[in-house]
Amino acid sequence: MPKDTHELESKQQNVFLIYPHQKGIKDIIDIIRQFFDEYEGESGIQWNIVDADDFRSSIDLLQLITSWVKEGDLAIVILASLRNNVAFELGMIHALQKDYILLVPEGDLDSVKKEFSDISGLKYKLYDPARIFKLKGKLKEELEALAEERKKRIIRQTTPEYLIAIGDSFFQQGLYSEAMLRYKAATDIKGDFYEAWIRLGDSQLQSYDLDAAETSFRKALDLRPQDIVAYEKLGQVLLDSGQYEKAIRESFEPLTSFRPKVTTYYYKIANAFCELGFPEKAVERLHKGIKRMGQVAERAALYYDCAWCCIWKSKRVTDATESEQWIQRALAELKKSIELDPKYEQWAATDQDFDSARSRSDFPNTKNFGERRFSN
Repeated sequence: MPKDTHELESKQQNVFLIYPHQKGIKDIIDIIRQFFDEYEGESGIQWNIVDADDFRSSIDLLQLITSWVKEGDLAIVILASLRNNVAFELGMIHALQKDYILLVPEGDLDSVKKEFSDISGLKYKLYDPARIFKLKGKLKEELEALAEERKKRIIRQTTPEYLIAIGDSFFQQGLYSEAMLRYKAATDIKGDFYEAWIRLGDSQLQSYDLDAAETSFRKALDLRPQDIVAYEKLGQVLLDSGQYEKAIRESFEPLTSFRPKVTTYYYKIANAFCELGFPEKAVERLHKGIKRMGQVAERAALYYDCAWCCIWKSKRVTDATESEQWIQRALAELKKSIELDPKYEQWAATDQDFDSARSRSDFPNTKNFGERRFSN
């Protein structure tokens, strides 16, 4: 059971009594206390009664009441007439979605509705101050109804869909460990829940638990063998963990079959080849991708990636002649990119990867680029 659910088996329940100061209220409070002394209810529960009136003389009144509302399990609220303290505490209970039993004297209902126009949205029980002995029966009915509602809430809270929703709220706050617990619980309940495996992998990736993330994304792929999202996420994990060959073979190459005109996949493949020390294979694969591209912008982007791979290699060879050959090849690819899309001339002018070649006379001229290219 998730730790954020309300556990019915708790041995102690804190009951917070909130009421206005008026004639006859002490008799009603005594009846309520007697009821909880006698009420067995759910097995093993002990009722700890806390009276808001105990705090009235405290200098930390607001802090104490707020603390008890947050920590309390149940509030008994008597709303008889306009009392600021009762209205404030009832509002806090409602906002925090705490269990409560709202009691209204029958003779005060009209005035209460007038003073608290939004009470119609709250569940309340009427009682007759002249027959307060009947109040015990009303309290018993309400407690049984609340117990049933808690059981239903627990059932809802242990569904995979609910756990996913809770996990998402933690994930969005950057609480990845907490999110991970909920996503894992969802997969334990429903092993074929694709969305839970994807989210579990995401939270593991954010926590840099790459082995676990890989396992989760592979499980998602088992459930949806041609799912693009799962392939992409698996590929990123493999790249982050340095498994470049697997990233190429098991993720990005299949993706180029599913979506042959997405340039990002070719770039990922090329980057992996470069990390493996095979920029020539990277350029070769990029050129195969260029042939599949229908749009000029897509071909220009891949030519630019080819130039990047070549310049990357030029910096990593010790032989000056070989380094020069790679630089020349990089500039040739860069010129093809610029011919298709002039914006890459500007990109190359500021791209730090091309710093080592920018002073060359055969490097594409970027002087006054803005005036020449975008004067219109």
